[in-house]
Amino acid sequence: MELTSEHWVTDNSIEFIENQLKQRPGQPFFLHASYFAPHHPYGVVKEFNTYRPEDMVLPPNWSAGKADLVGKAQREKRNYPAFSGEDFKALKATYFGFISQLDYEIGRLLDYIDSHPELARNTVVLFLSDHGDRMGEHGMLYKGGDGAMLDGSAAIPFMVRWPGQEPRHEKTPVSHIDIMPTFSYCCRNYSGCRVTRDGPEAPDGIKGYRVHVERQNCFLPMAFTFAIQVHHAPGGSKKYLGYQVPFQAMGEDRSPSIGC
Repeated sequence: MELTSEHWVTDNSIEFIENQLKQRPGQPFFLHASYFAPHHPYGVVKEFNTYRPEDMVLPPNWSAGKADLVGKAQREKRNYPAFSGEDFKALKATYFGFISQLDYEIGRLLDYIDSHPELARNTVVLFLSDHGDRMGEHGMLYKGGDGAMLDGSAAIPFMVRWPGQEPRHEKTPVSHIDIMPTFSYCCRNYSGCRVTRDGPEAPDGIKGYRVHVERQNCFLPMAFTFAIQVHHAPGGSKKYLGYQVPFQAMGEDRSPSIGC
């Protein structure tokens, strides 16, 4: 477990918070803990791979015919065998184990925050994802393609722990684009954000496409379970699989993380 990328992200996140509490006591900070799990390939470790395939339930819209049709193109390219219902169940059991593995590591991070009562009273936690996994919905796996807008691909977890707010299930549709203005409003006393009748404006420095902040109060640890492809880009920067990272914030021997 200690060798997983999820464990690495949690350890580095806790270390960052510890440094903030020691070096900048009482000051706000921003932490983006970017966990790769449960994205494929499903790298669940043995201690969490405890779900039984026979207990898994296929989506009601799954059928062998749909699965065969979806997988036909891949089989023609790579000679893959057709996925049976039992194959989908086995994969789903592994996926559930991977989710439990992630849950354990997020729990470690939350436990650390809760071990400091003042920190817990002043910390907003947001848990979300960029996409889901169809897990057999209409015979499909993963995301994107012709089924990009199916519920299994488009629906994501979006949970907020906000001190002073009563737990509730919010039915109003929300989107990733709501995150930045919401957090800017939350931190308006520190960010220079101007609050208007229609909601908060973007903080000073936001250009709409990229912001480079030279501070020591935010940290974005990112971990991947496969090889990182590095591309040099103009302006002295590096591109890590779609993440644009300022070169001066990186060490040549470090994993892709941003200290800004």
